[in-house]
Amino acid sequence: MNISRINLNLIVVLHVLLETCNTTRAAEQLFLTQSSISSALKQLRELFNDPLFVRQSKGLSPTPRALALKPDVDTVIQQINHLFSNKEFDPAHDETIFTIAMSDFCEAILLQRLQHHLSEYAPFCKLIIKPVGTLDFLNGPTPLEADAYLGVFTRLPCHYESEIILSDKAVCLADKNHPLMKKRGELTAKNYFSAKHIAVYYGEDPLQNTIDALLQKQGQQREVSTFAPHALAAAHALMSSDYLLTVPQSLAGALSQTLPLKSKPLDFFTVEGALHQVWHTRFSQDPANVWLRSLIKDLLKKGPKPL
Repeated sequence: MNISRINLNLIVVLHVLLETCNTTRAAEQLFLTQSSISSALKQLRELFNDPLFVRQSKGLSPTPRALALKPDVDTVIQQINHLFSNKEFDPAHDETIFTIAMSDFCEAILLQRLQHHLSEYAPFCKLIIKPVGTLDFLNGPTPLEADAYLGVFTRLPCHYESEIILSDKAVCLADKNHPLMKKRGELTAKNYFSAKHIAVYYGEDPLQNTIDALLQKQGQQREVSTFAPHALAAAHALMSSDYLLTVPQSLAGALSQTLPLKSKPLDFFTVEGALHQVWHTRFSQDPANVWLRSLIKDLLKKGPKPL
């Protein structure tokens, strides 16, 4: 049977008639005339090839066919009501799988706190983290499917929205026993450029990563011995070495609490950036997605925590 040829309003009438067994009360409940109810009942009888209701002294009596239809009719009405209801997200009880695309830098400053919060306040929710290794990963030929994307973006494809969730500046990170970290006072440009460095790149040309490209524009150059695609791996390589690593302050703060590392500000040149949270417009009003985005912003406002 072609559903497009069926007047689905008849299901609503059938539902109310099954509840009331009375055409007058059904008409009142649906704000229709009794003649409209009678007309709908006639169409229902033809549709199901059954009388459905027979008249009695006190209303209508459903036929066996009508009683057999009642559970399915109730289910259909319930599903339609659910379809058009503004269902709120209840983190304490809902079972939702959140997928977030982020780099290891974002994982370091956010994932532990996010996991702990979900464990306490959204115990039935699950997290799927998708790794990304480029600054502009949404503009690839096959963008990752996720509820939220965290990263640095130069441009966004159509149908995506974004907001800044963290403003950051770069600092210099090294082993806590590095001579430049033990030395009193601020880190000087002379000491910075005479040291050996590890550079982190995210899908860019390693030799033209964000820091070195900026220095080149200023007519400066540092000695980079290793180019690494992951900030956490690069940070671990600093331990018991004489290398420097330039990273966002938020990441340096988190790393310094669990690794024997120390950071110093870069007063001789400024590297500022913003971490964005991005989502597809189809999720803009989704209660669960709105809750997740708000949670991520709130957690990042609280500053770095141990990994």
